[in-house]
Amino acid sequence: MNAQYPQEPHHPSDALPTRGTRESEYQQTALILSDSTQVAQQVGQLQLDTSTHQAALREVSDWQHLELARETYGVALIDASTPDLMTHLQSLEKQLPLVSPILLSPTPNQDTTMAANVDWLNPDASQAEWQSRLNRAMALSHTRHQLNCAHMRDEIGQVYNYRYFIKRLNETIALSRRHHMPVSCIVLDIAFYRVLVDSYGYGFVSDLLGQVAECVVRTVREEDMVARLGDSEIGILLMHSPAEGAREMTKRLIRELESLSFYNGDQVEHIHLCAGIASYPMVSDMNVNADGLIRYARHALHQARLRDDEAVMEEGSQATAAPQIINVEIFNSMRPFI
Repeated sequence: MNAQYPQEPHHPSDALPTRGTRESEYQQTALILSDSTQVAQQVGQLQLDTSTHQAALREVSDWQHLELARETYGVALIDASTPDLMTHLQSLEKQLPLVSPILLSPTPNQDTTMAANVDWLNPDASQAEWQSRLNRAMALSHTRHQLNCAHMRDEIGQVYNYRYFIKRLNETIALSRRHHMPVSCIVLDIAFYRVLVDSYGYGFVSDLLGQVAECVVRTVREEDMVARLGDSEIGILLMHSPAEGAREMTKRLIRELESLSFYNGDQVEHIHLCAGIASYPMVSDMNVNADGLIRYARHALHQARLRDDEAVMEEGSQATAAPQIINVEIFNSMRPFI
């Protein structure tokens, strides 16, 4: 089964940056937690192995900044003279569990390296030793990332699964409270999903869901997140996005998805979708968590299903402007099968 994409040109001004999900696009960063300019210069001269990952460098002086980019770091170079080192190492393990830490010290501290399960490197080591150790640490982190992805991904759509979506959404809501940034949660649903399954079988529908998920991933931005929440439900987490921006993106996404053609032999199918949106802190419940925000979005989705003139509804709002129109004739013809 292949999807036929619309032929009309896409204007860059209308498109959002792409968010990739393939392992080849996984980028690692060497995090330098040291005030020594020698360390930065030493790492800057290395030719890090990029056969399985890209490598970049970043210096962070404030440990509190780690949470802002928690999935990019492959190795952390840490000055062993850092005050309260063990507390920082425990914080690093909690915030960046995939990172391979390396302590920088002229002499090893066996108690620290064994207790914190970290490697040790002499800052005065040769460039070849530096390069070998960092490449090995990067490779280990990449392996951890691959294993972690296997637990985070949905089998069919190759997007994130429900459990990981809940985890990330809770973290994002917490950041939203602290930094006063808007966050939107979208629940997108394929209409007549059960009819498609009964008519064509799970093989066809699984391929269809995979192509729908791929289209959604292409549409959202790099910092956003896509997950499969249920049989036919796809969840989208939009960072720094108020309800108005989420609504416009969802309308554009539905237009693109409904323009696709899905083939099963000589038969062709088009899908119809509806969506519910809940935004924080726009919802009335200021103490809402991820489960609550998804419930709000699903309530808005239910309202969209009940209407013949709206495909996108926001929790706590009236009908959206410039609505997506559901084909009433098709809907009525399908009622006996729903």
